[in-house]
Amino acid sequence: MSAVLERTQTGLVTADELFTMPDTKHGCELVRGKIIKYMPAGNLHGIIALKIGRIVGNFVEENNLGVVVAAETGFIISRNPDTVRALDAAFIGNEKLAEYGIMEGFSPDAPDLAIEVVSPNDKKRDIEDKVQDYLAAKVKLIWTIYPQKQIVVVHRQSKVVSILFETDELEGEEVLPNFKFPLEKLFRNLPNIKQN
Repeated sequence: MSAVLERTQTGLVTADELFTMPDTKHGCELVRGKIIKYMPAGNLHGIIALKIGRIVGNFVEENNLGVVVAAETGFIISRNPDTVRALDAAFIGNEKLAEYGIMEGFSPDAPDLAIEVVSPNDKKRDIEDKVQDYLAAKVKLIWTIYPQKQIVVVHRQSKVVSILFETDELEGEEVLPNFKFPLEKLFRNLPNIKQN
């Protein structure tokens, strides 16, 4: 009862409350205790998110490194007030799995690798806020994929940022040792994009 009363007075929601709300689990995130709703992704976004998730997932499975989760999986990346971010794909290594296991609810910690696919309607400031949240939560490696520009921006805890182009290779660095993937393969054979 006190949690509901507290939410009413402050307007803030916890990660546990969000998970039990019937109409808010899909198409929203929790940012510093406030529910942020967003539009469903378009086709190009979905194609790229599935491709990169499958590529990384296959590598992780073949090398028994942990698990890769698909779009809209929630991670509690800060507490008090709570922030739950939904990534397009993410890697959780065996070390974190040994500590937390697989939860029915939101993961209680940030992933080792966060992958965001940017849609045309995403605001630059929102993407920057997500990246800053991931870095603050100690995500080791962040790949922000821009399908329309065919680039990937790589963020690291060291604050070193790289911009990779179609002719470059995406590397897993210390998070996914020996993972290398030519970006031209990620962006190859995309369907013709029609504007609505």
